[in-house]
Amino acid sequence: MAFLDRNLLIGFGAGVLVGLVGYKLYNSHKDEIGAKLQQFGVCGANGGDDACACQDDACDISVEDLEAQKERLEDLIAEQKQKQQAAAVAANESGAQA
Repeated sequence: MAFLDRNLLIGFGAGVLVGLVGYKLYNSHKDEIGAKLQQFGVCGANGGDDACACQDDACDISVEDLEAQKERLEDLIAEQKQKQQAAAVAANESGAQA
């Protein structure tokens, strides 16, 4: 068994040991870690099933506000498409003249 040398076995054992210690530390400080992650905007950090647990503001948006945002985005998309079409037409005209 040439592939099972001493260094490989020591490295594997050390990795397993570090993994177990990390898991134990995580479980003992799970609430603190979850609170810190929620401060950074990571949802579901505490293992909860509530998708809006850390996004309470997102759950309170009214349908009217969402519709207004949708219309604004559609207007912005239309403007971008017009700019792209105008640039394409200008490129075609300058290419045709050359």
